Amino acid sequence: MFTHTAMLLIRRAKVDDRAEMLRIWLAASHVGHAFLGEEVLEAQREKVRDVYFDLADHWLAWDEGQQGFIALLDNHIGGLFVDPLVHRSGIGRQLIEHAAKRLGRLTVDVYEQNRSAVAFYTHCGFDLVSRKARDEEGRDFALLTLRLGIPASRRCEPAQNGR
Repeated sequence: MFTHTAMLLIRRAKVDDRAEMLRIWLAASHVGHAFLGEEVLEAQREKVRDVYFDLADHWLAWDEGQQGFIALLDNHIGGLFVDPLVHRSGIGRQLIEHAAKRLGRLTVDVYEQNRSAVAFYTHCGFDLVSRKARDEEGRDFALLTLRLGIPASRRCEPAQNGR
């Protein structure tokens, strides 16, 4: 399945895409998850490469090369990562819209300290469902569970005033 939006192509990921996906994951994680520290990110990188890539359904945003990807576990967004060089260009929004059109209601867990991600998902129409004081590894990083359940006509509306 392919979806074209302007110049952007969204397609299901292939095994050959994984090296570039891992590069994008690490670059985006340095921006959004810097609070975790380099040691944690390196350990997570191995898990992403060796475990998580096989567990999720990955969809790529492609425009003259990979720009980002979304990892789906049924209706749950396991991860959404966009190359920092193209942040705020609408790629994340388009990946969410693609997933929502295919799957309907979506959920996602977001680190509370990743303020830009919380703002992004809120702007896309996600609502807070719950908050956990610790992440899955037991670290003192709060996780927010958000849910998208608004009508398709209001999902991820383009930002106003250059936002």
